[in-house]
Amino acid sequence: MLSDKDKFALMEEIAAKNGVISHFEEQYGEVTGRVMIVETEVPESAKAGIEATDMLHAFECSFDFLDATLNVVVAVRPLRIISNMWAVRQKPDAELPEEDWQKFFIKQLKENIAPDGSFAVPMYSFVNNYGDVTIVQKV
Repeated sequence: MLSDKDKFALMEEIAAKNGVISHFEEQYGEVTGRVMIVETEVPESAKAGIEATDMLHAFECSFDFLDATLNVVVAVRPLRIISNMWAVRQKPDAELPEEDWQKFFIKQLKENIAPDGSFAVPMYSFVNNYGDVTIVQKV
């Protein structure tokens, strides 16, 4: 389930009014999934052995078609992965995200974190088997 279903619904309404959804569907077909990336707390275990100058941020990736999230800690300047990725089940019997979704998560972070380490969250993605479009509100 999405981290914030209501916030995503609001962004989807705006994207539909601005023609983003219809443009995506003309190119790739119907939207079949929604993915939301938000910032979350950096676990203490990830801070061990890291220089104080590293700009650490933890990110969570949630899905409207899975009851599990993916999480990772990155240093944003220069951009590099600091932790192993981990999954959290939102329901006890939830299926975990497949490797393709792990790659998608990392791809979105690489594409949406600037070289100076700046980024905006949430990152809202509309997906299907043929493509994706991601919207990030700049602050």
